[in-house]
Amino acid sequence: MIELYKLIFVFCAGFTACALANLVFVRRGDKKLKLLQCTLIVLLCLPSISAYFKLLGLHELSALQRISQSLTWTYGPLLYLSARLIVGNAVSWELLGIHLFFPLFTLFCIGMGISILPTGLIHVVVMLLFLVAYVSATIRLFTQHKARIQKLISGHRYNTYYWHLFLIAGLVFLIVYDLVLITMFYQNLLKESLFITLISSGLCLLASISALLSLFQPGSESIATINNNHNDLKSEIEPEHRVHQLTAQAANSLKAQLQELMENEKLFLDETLTLESLANSLVISRYWLSELLNIHMKTSFYEYLNEKRYEEAVKMLRDPNLQLSISDIAYSSGFNNRNSFYQTFKLKTAMTPTEFRKQAAKQS
Repeated sequence: MIELYKLIFVFCAGFTACALANLVFVRRGDKKLKLLQCTLIVLLCLPSISAYFKLLGLHELSALQRISQSLTWTYGPLLYLSARLIVGNAVSWELLGIHLFFPLFTLFCIGMGISILPTGLIHVVVMLLFLVAYVSATIRLFTQHKARIQKLISGHRYNTYYWHLFLIAGLVFLIVYDLVLITMFYQNLLKESLFITLISSGLCLLASISALLSLFQPGSESIATINNNHNDLKSEIEPEHRVHQLTAQAANSLKAQLQELMENEKLFLDETLTLESLANSLVISRYWLSELLNIHMKTSFYEYLNEKRYEEAVKMLRDPNLQLSISDIAYSSGFNNRNSFYQTFKLKTAMTPTEFRKQAAKQS
């Protein structure tokens, strides 16, 4: 039985190393998301490595064991940062460093035997408060961007962010799992067992598989037939009997304000954006905005949004330093689904997004 455990732990470490190598050396993908995936996979692999060395009789590696027992510190920041990237909130490298520094530094100190926090129950309480703060922030984030998550699941399956949802689900399970273990420990019900480490190894394998799927995205290029939301084609046209109230000068002024608002705040990425909410942002009535779009700009509200999404996608496709897949760009630029994205490109360029990217690369 011991040999079987050894084999499982070695397989887990080997598969993890393979996943990490792909995440590091394959250029495609969101770099910040890949960093979070690498961090999580490495941390989840530590219990397996620690257990394997213990089975070999190398008990002097106590630092590795202490770190393996304190990974709960990192789950909250990893959960929150992953959620921010999925819903499209900006995450700078500085923000990543700020949120990851304290938990990783805490793990380092624990491994070195340095006490930066009181030991015992106080240490656990501080850790739980730290965890609750991040979980609460993540729940609030997902609640605010419920429409974006629904769009990701229904219209952008198999892209990087879709597969990363499974990693987030795994983190939630890990948090609940660790809370159960902590409760059992303080009730003297927890006994040291290789089975507990085996569960961690299984979660490490699942995290590695999810990371590889998010990197290579099997099935993402086969565009499923999706019934486009008829609202995408709906025109917000005023009733014919309504008298037009905007002068040419006022229309030009509002057009400039609208353009500035879209460039600075990228409202076209908001799935819940409506004609009325956009009008409120401009501090005008919905009828004035409808008149501006339909009469003075010769377009409809949804056609205008799609145009802005197309322009955003073009910028991303022309950026040689951006290694996102076509499916990831479709999601990040705000399109409701991949069908809509491909159809828009075919209509405007007579090319697929892949062909457009290749042509842009040759021209640069």
